[in-house]
Amino acid sequence: MISFTQRLIRKISFPFFITVLAAAMAQAQPNLLSPSNNSFVETTTPALLWEKLEDANVYVVTVFSDRRGARQIVKFTVRGHSCLVSEGYLEPGRKYWWTVAPSRNGVIDEPSRMWSFTVSQAEAADPETAAESQPATDTGDSNSETFQTVAESGTQKPAQWRDDALDSSVRVSKPKRSGSRYKEPQEDGKSAGIGLGLGFGIPYGILGANIDISMPDIPDLNVSAGVGTTILAGVGYNVGLKYYVMPVDNTCRARVSAYYGVNGILSILSTVDSNTAYTGISLGLGEQCMWGPHKADGLDFDLMIIATSGLLDKYNELRSAGSSAADPGRVKFSIGYRHKF
Repeated sequence: MISFTQRLIRKISFPFFITVLAAAMAQAQPNLLSPSNNSFVETTTPALLWEKLEDANVYVVTVFSDRRGARQIVKFTVRGHSCLVSEGYLEPGRKYWWTVAPSRNGVIDEPSRMWSFTVSQAEAADPETAAESQPATDTGDSNSETFQTVAESGTQKPAQWRDDALDSSVRVSKPKRSGSRYKEPQEDGKSAGIGLGLGFGIPYGILGANIDISMPDIPDLNVSAGVGTTILAGVGYNVGLKYYVMPVDNTCRARVSAYYGVNGILSILSTVDSNTAYTGISLGLGEQCMWGPHKADGLDFDLMIIATSGLLDKYNELRSAGSSAADPGRVKFSIGYRHKF
């Protein structure tokens, strides 16, 4: 029987646990500050401000034209906790929604709660005048056309935005309008990222390890290499490319891949010494899902199709000779654990 004291402790500790858990989760994303939620602004280049997080060095600010976040208007990469929306993206009389996602060590975390603001119909600023009022400084960043310093801008600030809240070192990248895919900013010439995986299948050399290195200028393209054991015929390997067809900030990302290496094993039951590994080209369709506070750990799933293989040629040869060898098949499955550095 549960005592009165135990029941009392449970009643107190459970809501306390929920409160602490909610607070810990809230600290992972920044709180939006300005413009306030459901407010009106009188400019098509409003200043956006959010709470600074100590462990985040870059923020991803996204503006949408719908409350579900399905229609993206513009996405900025910001080193700081405030920015200006560039001229030409927002229109008077329309409502917009925005979020801010922190980036910790190159890994984009979950975004903040979504807030909205409406650009007043009274906004009638001349685009050329607005452009002249926002000085730009070229920093040589390949991911942006210009950088704008918030503290030096002549754009009108919201009434609730105190001057001492401005960070004079904040710089905002202005994405090219023609590009729809976000690219994490590169710093000090570093590559976009390295991922190490352990698993079973062609990308892992059958049973082994795989490393992915993303290209600095094309983060959706990865050079991939795997080495492991074929179990029956010695060492296996595969080298190739992966291309992700979904943005880098998605939790799950679909991809296509192509590999060259060991993709077939001929096993002769009478003697292990006669087992042979064959190489060829393998094509894959897969998905990567990452979890955790920094999306650094996850799983890889791939459906691999054998395009060419020495094993297929050997199988046809054996069948022609009257052998009852089993069809090796062309479709293989791969699964593995992934950690991103």
